[in-house]
Amino acid sequence: MKLYRLVHETNDPVTPDKILTRSSDHSNQKFGPGMYFAISRESAMQFAQTRKYKYTHLLECKVSNVKDCDIVDLVNNPLLITKWKQTGKPIPEEYLRYCTKHELKGIKWEARAGWIEVVIHHPHYLNNVKIVKSERLLQEDG
Repeated sequence: MKLYRLVHETNDPVTPDKILTRSSDHSNQKFGPGMYFAISRESAMQFAQTRKYKYTHLLECKVSNVKDCDIVDLVNNPLLITKWKQTGKPIPEEYLRYCTKHELKGIKWEARAGWIEVVIHHPHYLNNVKIVKSERLLQEDG
């Protein structure tokens, strides 16, 4: 599966053929711990423009053990999240339960602002995310 990840060179490798290992396990991401990606360059750049954090590189990555059919698709099935909300339990908990039950590896959703994201949860990203291309992002001096 080809996906895009925004990184800062002080935290992550940016050279093609390197393996990405750092996830978002310590942040308050919507769908819990995992490695977050955009599905396209356009989605990644749209996301980057909404953040104060400055990214140095946009990486095109190949996730070797994940296919489209391994991902919960909330873009085409948005009512699934409504079912999770009705349980009264936290969304990340319900999402992980659903993924475990159906042997799925992640989730895809559309943000309110229009970009589409994917999170691959642990352990499916471990040693499986290879950098294919690295694009240096222009930084404004300021």
